[in-house]
Amino acid sequence: MNIEAMKQALEALEKADKINGYANNKKAITALRQAIEQAEKQEPVGYWNGKETAWFEHETDRPVGDCTIPLYASPSKREWVGLTDEEIKEIIGPWGPTPIKGYTRKLFDAIEAKLKEKNT
Repeated sequence: MNIEAMKQALEALEKADKINGYANNKKAITALRQAIEQAEKQEPVGYWNGKETAWFEHETDRPVGDCTIPLYASPSKREWVGLTDEEIKEIIGPWGPTPIKGYTRKLFDAIEAKLKEKNT
């Protein structure tokens, strides 16, 4: 996604959040801010005009014609974030005010460890 498009989406979410203040908006805003930060750290390997023409650094020393959309070699790696107790309760069903602990926490920790291992 284009960084400018991400910034426009972030601005729209922030405006909507001021009006309704949904928790999901806050999660989306945080995720989008992080994605923008990551995208701004990466250097493009070339540019594209959105149609049929692309330019890559190894071809010439500057973009060709109307090629202004940056292209990146690969998506950035995201830092692993484990599940919260509230997210686990959403998965296994409501348990009232009972905290997630014991076998349930160990089970989810083991699942997360395996997934994290596969992701690295």
